[in-house]
Amino acid sequence: MQDVISHGYYDSYGCYAPIKELAGKLYITDKETLEFADLLNEHETYAREAADLYCQYGKTDRYIQYLETHLSRTSKEYIELIQCYCNAGNNLGAREIAEQGLK
Repeated sequence: MQDVISHGYYDSYGCYAPIKELAGKLYITDKETLEFADLLNEHETYAREAADLYCQYGKTDRYIQYLETHLSRTSKEYIELIQCYCNAGNNLGAREIAEQGLK
């Protein structure tokens, strides 16, 4: 899978869905899935997919790290980061991100 991901084959050749399905069957345990997320995270093209797996499997710190570095894209990342900060009890951080988003 590392070769496939590192060269972007599955995205370039239009077989994103089958490869994602295959990955879901290959990586069964939480540890394996998080290792797959780490592999995805090595390539900017798949960083969002990695972040979603981090969130889903309880690696909130890695998910927040992704959001913090991708705030300029859309309001979606701002909202998700604000929600993460609020859920973690970091109301000051949530407020700072909200103010940054309004600028």
